[in-house]
Order: sequence, then structure tokens, then C-alpha cells
Amino acid sequence: GQVADGQLAFAVCSPPPASLGLAFQPCFRQRMALLVPRRHPLARRRRIRARDLASVRVLLTEPGCAYREATEAALRTRGVQLECPLEIGSIVAVRAAVRDGLGIALVPVGPSLRTEAGLCLRELSDVDLTLVIGLARRGQPFATRAESALFDALSTAISS
Repeated sequence: GQVADGQLAFAVCSPPPASLGLAFQPCFRQRMALLVPRRHPLARRRRIRARDLASVRVLLTEPGCAYREATEAALRTRGVQLECPLEIGSIVAVRAAVRDGLGIALVPVGPSLRTEAGLCLRELSDVDLTLVIGLARRGQPFATRAESALFDALSTAISS
């Protein structure tokens, strides 16, 4: 993308494809959980397994999205292949679709999801759903001291 093309000095992202030749510094692991409407049958289940998702509509972002790739890879480890009748362009839109009853979704966990009315987060009991997030940059020195200082400050802030 934009870092490899020189349009950006660096990016906060999931690990980029090796073919881009970027340096990647892992900073943290983003936990993901199942977002369901409070009235959905899975919201009342004490334990949810990956195989439970095979019989419900799971909303996914577009192919190539790191969250979708992490979701599909984690579920494949349990033999679950999702059918995706509806692809949605962003996590924000996925949350809105879940809220509107179009399905359920595996989403990154954050403070805004915990307090959203009508929705609840549930963990899958048999799958580790996390996505590594870090800083990607080209291997060459930054063009300016400002880029270098910002990279160092951001790296320190999100790694602690």
C-alpha cells in the first residue's frame, strides 16, 4: 500500500504482506469478540464455540481486510468455513448492521462496544481471536526528523 509506495512514512496496521518488503514492529494484540444483539439466541448461551457460528449469519468485512482474514483463519482451525452472503466495507458499518439485526459479527473489542445499547460481546470458548497490530515502515531512514520523532513517540506510546 501507501507505505510501500512512499505516500506515507509509516502506518499503524496489522502485519503487511511480506511481498511489500516493509519492516514491521509488533506493538500489541487486538482482541476480538462476537458482537450479537441482546435478543439473539447466542447472547443467552453460556458457552459459544466456533461450530455454533456455522448455523447463523456472520457478517464479514470485504476480502483482504485484516479482521476478516483473522476471523476466517481462526475459525478454520476449528473446521468452520463461513458462508458470507453480505460483505460490509468497515467495522463501523458491521456494528450498525448487527445493531439492525442483519446478523452477528466478530469485531475488535474496544470501549465503545462495551456500552452500546442493545448489543453484547461474547467470547468464543474454543478459538483465540486476536490480531497483531504494529507499525509498518520502509527500511530506509525517514525523510525528516519530524517523521522519525513521531514514529518513535507513537511506538513508545502504543507499545506500553
